[in-house]
Amino acid sequence: MNKNQITIKDVARDADVSIATVSRVINNQDKVRPETVQKIKASMEKLNFYPNALGRNLRKMESRMILIILPSISNPFFSQIVDGMGEIAMNNGYNIMICPTKFQTNAQKRYMNLIATRQAEGAVFLASEPQDREIVNLCEQYPVLQCGDYNEKLDLPRISINNRLAAYQVTKYLLDMGHTRVGFIGSVNNSVSSVLRLEGYQDALAEAGIEQDNSIIAYADSDYSYNSAGAVVRRMLSMPDRPTAIFAISDIMAIAAVNVAKEMGFGVPADISIFGFDDIEMASMTEPKISSVNQSNYIMGKRAMGMLLDILGGKELSERQVYVEHQLLIRGSTGAVKK
Repeated sequence: MNKNQITIKDVARDADVSIATVSRVINNQDKVRPETVQKIKASMEKLNFYPNALGRNLRKMESRMILIILPSISNPFFSQIVDGMGEIAMNNGYNIMICPTKFQTNAQKRYMNLIATRQAEGAVFLASEPQDREIVNLCEQYPVLQCGDYNEKLDLPRISINNRLAAYQVTKYLLDMGHTRVGFIGSVNNSVSSVLRLEGYQDALAEAGIEQDNSIIAYADSDYSYNSAGAVVRRMLSMPDRPTAIFAISDIMAIAAVNVAKEMGFGVPADISIFGFDDIEMASMTEPKISSVNQSNYIMGKRAMGMLLDILGGKELSERQVYVEHQLLIRGSTGAVKK
């Protein structure tokens, strides 16, 4: 058979699937089982059939494209991490594709199928950990790294900070400043960082012999939105026995807490101390500037991409679970309890 005459019909016949199924694989639609994708890819290689758009990359068996899969591009926490990843990728001849999922499983599948069809070579899951079984299977077949948040049940390389320790240190700092009623604002999502930060908060309370008061533990939306955080802060500060300090697990929520507190007539930190997390640029642009946890985002991004490129290059990772250093930054939003 002349390879120039090979058509999609020939591929379908060889793979024993319908023409429509082959077309879905070529067009990267997410309704094809991974094993069927592999079978179609094998038939395409066997018959030397390459769709025009993919021909060059399929022949070379590389795309030089890395996917960065994340929940949303609206959270400024991600920007420095992505900048670090982009620098290392560019310096090594790779391109990156930003892939927002809005926590939707179908979006994750669609992006992972780009790797299955060789339009991308690997992926970094940035605070958008894979949980669906089909996605997990794809992650285990291809070069995938978890950065920031992660699914600890998966045997995938990962890089993050020690969230539990950082949250413990924040809460201990507030307790050491004389605050015995420290509120906590988390998120309704089940990400590992949200869980670990709550556990760190609980560790510090237990160590200080302070009984946990669930009335001053509240949860904002899954995307740490400003408005949802503001609503829970307003409710918390309206209590007769309100907290004198609040630890919010993201700076966006801490900014909301500062603004709501001031709207309600409270001084920050005279009446209420507020501590955030992530050290985004806006945290130092408010009045007062917000105490926060710096996660070395740029360094984390560079190291994450370096690890993934090592995997793509066939190198054995010296560590598969890496922690980067974090730092507590004490600014004007926190102070000693008011006597």
